[in-house]
Amino acid sequence: MIIATMTVADILKRYPNLLEVFVAQHTAFQRLRNPLLRRVFARMVTVEQAAQIAKIEPARLLQALNQAQPEPAVGTPLAEDFDQQPDPTTPPTWLQLNQINYLLDVREAQATAQNPLALITPAALALAADQLLLLRSSFEPVPLYQWLARRGYQAWAYQHTDDDWLVFIGRIAISEAQQSDQLNPATPCIVLDNRGLKPPEPMVRTITTLKRLPPASYLIGVTDRIPVILHETLSDEGYAFESLGHIQQAYLTLITAL
Repeated sequence: MIIATMTVADILKRYPNLLEVFVAQHTAFQRLRNPLLRRVFARMVTVEQAAQIAKIEPARLLQALNQAQPEPAVGTPLAEDFDQQPDPTTPPTWLQLNQINYLLDVREAQATAQNPLALITPAALALAADQLLLLRSSFEPVPLYQWLARRGYQAWAYQHTDDDWLVFIGRIAISEAQQSDQLNPATPCIVLDNRGLKPPEPMVRTITTLKRLPPASYLIGVTDRIPVILHETLSDEGYAFESLGHIQQAYLTLITAL
């Protein structure tokens, strides 16, 4: 039996077929069709709270759910939304590293209690359909996912360190959210794919490209493994760089142009 204190996540985990019952009760529950919104909304909201959000009587919602003859989940995709976290070694297919065009680091804003959404909003709105924003956050910005999903974006997060999350953000479809002409506070970033090359070619290509970039812009070097020779050369040349870890079976190095 479903009771008022159960969370929407727990209900949909056990009885995926009740998604349509929720949706039928009020348009506010349409957001549950979106996996990203479902992950944020459903985990935090009980049946009673969901009824209050939709401005319907909790008893009415409970009656509809219990009368629908819930069917237990048996390996359904909806149930897996709650059981399985995304594997950080296997990003979604839409995440193409060479489409990273901007990098926005909001860790300083978070540390000084500023609102990072004031920076993230124009940066996301300025993205074209084939562009990605790489957001760096001191924690996984779960509340941001709801904001993004409502506006036609998709996101995938990778925990680089305890206080450094890499969040890749892109548009689902340009027709759903047109590109804004407002200024983008993010920093331009290009990706140089050096996979499959033998030393010293990755180092030569990287240094040559860096010298062409405007000061303080970013380059992400992509290699098959840790580029030891490149790191030594960058240090000798005075470039600031750091590892972003392994993503999509590639090693990422973030370098700041002089």
